[in-house]
Amino acid sequence: MTGPRPDLQAHYGRARLLESLEPLLAACAPTVADAGAADRALARADEFHPGGRAATEELMDLAAPAPGARALDLGCGIGGPARALRRRLGPDGAVAGVDAVAEYCRVARALNARGAATADIVIEQADILDLALPGPRFDLVWSQHAQMNVGDKSRWLEAVRRHLKPGGRYAFHETFAGPGGDPWYPTPWAADADGSRLDTPEAWLDGLDAAGFTAVHWLDRTAQSVVWLDEAVAAQRALAAAGDPAAALNVGLLLGPEAAAMSRNLRRNLAEDRLRIFMGVFVSRN
Repeated sequence: MTGPRPDLQAHYGRARLLESLEPLLAACAPTVADAGAADRALARADEFHPGGRAATEELMDLAAPAPGARALDLGCGIGGPARALRRRLGPDGAVAGVDAVAEYCRVARALNARGAATADIVIEQADILDLALPGPRFDLVWSQHAQMNVGDKSRWLEAVRRHLKPGGRYAFHETFAGPGGDPWYPTPWAADADGSRLDTPEAWLDGLDAAGFTAVHWLDRTAQSVVWLDEAVAAQRALAAAGDPAAALNVGLLLGPEAAAMSRNLRRNLAEDRLRIFMGVFVSRN
């Protein structure tokens, strides 16, 4: 398992993930009518967060990037949100994605290359805390459920600020500790408490202010996430019952054999207020 953060390589790294995905995408091809339908099928796996594609679309609407903007996706996974951002920004826009996990980066590059509109996305394997990308800074920095494995939140926010233009926006959709007690494990980001680095929403807000960010939007999406998780389970069962090949395109490909337990615990933690999920858009003051 090569690259930075061996702990993340061990938790998220799936051997030959691309080779597992490709035959599933080929099997789905005859059942989808157009490129948009194929993209929605793939989103079952590559929109790797509660809320799925709808949450990504909502966060893009809140962030409201201008056509032609430059965006940086921190913790980009296999690239679903980065590709959605690239399409939103139009022909003059640009997107870069960063992830520590080698296999995620390999898969993201391959999936990006499948579409003319996404082939120019730059994918960088790196520890985000040490990130120092060359070139102009970005109009938008983006993260979705990416900072729960990072203990030093101030360094995370410094990396955001370092890559963002003055007056640029940081848009995030993230998981935080809730007041209901310690979470049940495993969760999608950690097998046990030793791998989890959760902040409270209040501490996150304090950190954002100290790092020079001012709130534009701050929205609790905990209840909506519980509903979405229930709907996702029902949709998965319906696809499997119908024999639809898209049933195999799900986050289990990325999470491995513990995926079902992770999803159940995530839902329980949210319902019991052990975890909370927020969306935010904050503007850099410097």
